[in-house]
Amino acid sequence: MDDILLLRDVSEKDKKFDTLKLKTVKISKLLEGTIHNKYFSRQQKCANYLTFAVTPEGMKLRQTYWTTKSGKKIAKIRFCRSPGCVLCEGRRAMCWQCRAFEAAPRILANYPGCVLLFLTLTLKNPLIDNLASCLAAMQEAWRQMSREYRVIKGKTGKILRTEGNAQWQALGWLKSLEVTKSGDSHCHPHYHVMLLMPPKYFCSGGGYSGYMKTEEWGSMWAKYMKLDYQPIVDIRQIKGDWKQAIPEVCKYTAKPSDLIESQDWLVKYISQIKRVRRTELGGCFKKYFRDDDGQENLINFDEEQILEDAEAPIVEFAWMRQHLLENDSWNYQAVA
Repeated sequence: MDDILLLRDVSEKDKKFDTLKLKTVKISKLLEGTIHNKYFSRQQKCANYLTFAVTPEGMKLRQTYWTTKSGKKIAKIRFCRSPGCVLCEGRRAMCWQCRAFEAAPRILANYPGCVLLFLTLTLKNPLIDNLASCLAAMQEAWRQMSREYRVIKGKTGKILRTEGNAQWQALGWLKSLEVTKSGDSHCHPHYHVMLLMPPKYFCSGGGYSGYMKTEEWGSMWAKYMKLDYQPIVDIRQIKGDWKQAIPEVCKYTAKPSDLIESQDWLVKYISQIKRVRRTELGGCFKKYFRDDDGQENLINFDEEQILEDAEAPIVEFAWMRQHLLENDSWNYQAVA
């Protein structure tokens, strides 16, 4: 069996494909025969074939095509993009992380003196059956809370009305949703947000005091969520290396361990999370991030690098069973 070339042996950074694919297969089997049986077959076939360009910087995932007799081109790499697919979630998180790593230096350079904050917004754990309505309420509350404050004046200069949130100061933001399992019947939805605040945020004097304490952030979130209690909120400045905060914002929507733990919770979670956008941009961040309306490119993250690698040799791997005397295992194995 020495002639079998495994992806994990060729590329250290890509051995996670084996781990994610195994978890995806395990989760898909929990969906077999349920109301989400269609996702069972889709996840079973997800990314069964991978192609990599061999570059001086290492192996990089690249889309290649089969051509039928009629001349039709069929993509070789196919991600299922179904809810609950760990492999697609992993690629989606990596996609947003790459975008953030690329955008953050340009943002900080063009907005000197501005402050980056890391905000977490929570609420009491709802029933998993009520997750969809809870997420809709959270999304609307965030839309209203992050709305830029405006004073509308008439032709004579008289103030006609005001719009937006007078407390809102963020110049730009990147927000992601995370849902964790809480017992057999509840869940814990919450937002992770990276905020770009003006340089004077921590200043005071001259009639200006922009700094908001944690309790004030909590009261503001409770106001727009229409809660009758003070929710737990965490707000802190991103100091030092801002790169450490990006993986906390751009991460899995749900932990793989939570999805695998209970079939009943998994089925309900997928029913509730369908068609919910997990990551969003706002304010000046929209100018610096490539945003594709939720249809993240799960293969190529760097368009310029694609052109540079156009002539790079391609290595192909397929998800196959490796037959050994002591153990049978599934891996990504090189194909001719």
